[in-house]
Amino acid sequence: MLGVLAFYFILQAFLQYKAPGMPAAEQAPYKPTPASEAAVDPGQGYRGNWIDYTIMIGYFVIIVVLGAFFGRQMKSTDDFFFGGRKFAWWLIAFSMIATTIGSYSFLKYSSKGYEYGLSSTQTYSNDWIYFPLLLFCWLPILYFSRVTSIPEYFGRRFNSKVRFWATVCLLVYMVGYVGVNL
Repeated sequence: MLGVLAFYFILQAFLQYKAPGMPAAEQAPYKPTPASEAAVDPGQGYRGNWIDYTIMIGYFVIIVVLGAFFGRQMKSTDDFFFGGRKFAWWLIAFSMIATTIGSYSFLKYSSKGYEYGLSSTQTYSNDWIYFPLLLFCWLPILYFSRVTSIPEYFGRRFNSKVRFWATVCLLVYMVGYVGVNL
């Protein structure tokens, strides 16, 4: 396993090295299409019309009604957060795959590959290497130990000090993650 990781990182280092005379991928300049120019007034931007607003308001009303209907069936926080623990761990794993890696991933990977070269694959190794390890090795452990969070697992597995530091690390990570995504 260590040899595979070493090979992977050496390959990435080699791919990131730009040899003299090697042309770099250049971004094509943005040219708006006639349809996009017609849809957006440069002075005001696109504000939508009554159809757009009707669809948005209707969507929110449907979501609120469904939330109120299914919310009444929840008897406990376990029902609310974990669906009453009625689902198998493998079903949760495939659900996480469907929500994390979608059809947009292939467009995203190809555009970044064109923009930065093959070395950009290291950025997305999370989706193809680490995420399956998380789902099929770590998720069953969390599922069968019946914990509600990662820090709770560390608290049960080790002690309260480890739980505290796991919470601090996750908070620092999430503050940075949310800040970058804004």
